[in-house]
Amino acid sequence: MHLDTRKPVCTREAKLPVRIICTDARLPGGISIVALIEVRPGVETVATYTAEGRFGGPENGHALDLINILVN
Repeated sequence: MHLDTRKPVCTREAKLPVRIICTDARLPGGISIVALIEVRPGVETVATYTAEGRFGGPENGHALDLINILVN
């Protein structure tokens, strides 16, 4: 999966809005993206991702994986 962090992103299944805070974090497990997910209006939670936008590591897909928002 290719993720362009310069473009708008959301979570894969629930399409929750995401703000990427940084893409160069040096965390264990290949985690380099730190983001804020809007879980309900006005409330965000911190999440970390691999460079490919995977939540929880490079293995199986997860509902919170990041995808680019398609703009028409």
